[in-house]
Amino acid sequence: MKSTHRILFLTSILLSSISTVANNSDNHLRNWQTTYLNAMTPAELQFTANFLYISYAIALVESKIKQFNIPILHLNQSIRLNIANYKDTTNELATLKTLLDRLSVVVGARTIYMETYNICQKQLDQYITPTVQAALENIQQNAQLQLRAWADEKASTTAEQLKQANDEIGQSVQYLAAVAGTYKGLSEGDLPIEVTPENQINKSLITLNLLLSSTPQFITITENLAATFTDASNDAVELIAAGAEIYKQYYSVIHYMLMSPTFDKQYTTTMFGMHDILPEEYKTVLPAANSVFAHMLETTKLYTQTEFVQK
Repeated sequence: MKSTHRILFLTSILLSSISTVANNSDNHLRNWQTTYLNAMTPAELQFTANFLYISYAIALVESKIKQFNIPILHLNQSIRLNIANYKDTTNELATLKTLLDRLSVVVGARTIYMETYNICQKQLDQYITPTVQAALENIQQNAQLQLRAWADEKASTTAEQLKQANDEIGQSVQYLAAVAGTYKGLSEGDLPIEVTPENQINKSLITLNLLLSSTPQFITITENLAATFTDASNDAVELIAAGAEIYKQYYSVIHYMLMSPTFDKQYTTTMFGMHDILPEEYKTVLPAANSVFAHMLETTKLYTQTEFVQK
């Protein structure tokens, strides 16, 4: 139980706290290999490689999902503005559809790999050994040092982003307070324009017209506020990419060992699926670090096709 808790903590650092500024020195990676990997059996190396592969895949896909936030937000703003101003939105809608289609695939991959990670966690007692645990704990310790140093280096720019966001939020709050006042007045029959006696009979219609004409501007204010929150979290998003890069470096080291011509090929394959340990016919050779995302997409396509056939 103690080992399970520690491995979970390792993953939480790089998944929930998670660009490429994170750099392990070659000496550290060589020492990690010499101290831990060279002492492992082929079975231990296979499990460690699978754990790092899955962890890197999740961190990588999380980083890619975050990259969709800003373009989708800006496209939504542009589409709303064009609709309000009776302008053509064909190109924006087509681009948004393309982004959403791609995002759907990436989110699907995340779901599959999170389930795969859960299966891996359930099998820890069967596969974890003191040597494997020590190797993963060493990654945890080094990752903490790297991410802390990165965050300290970014502290001044993060503070500047937050200060700018604070100013913009304060301005938006003033606008929203004015909007709230307008809505309160309308609810009480107090219109912000003068209504002539002969138009009093049209007061309800005028109220709806005021709402119709002012709503796009109010929505723009709230969307600008959402953009402010997104911009203020840029460094946090980069931290996810930094965590993914850390996993990539360690995974690359162990993958290189597994691909050695003298290494037993039966221990170079994937071990876990989203439902259980993989049967032999579904196992594939662990991909190189630069091919992990492509391998994720192929895996996602396979699961999607399988579930479609089952339905």
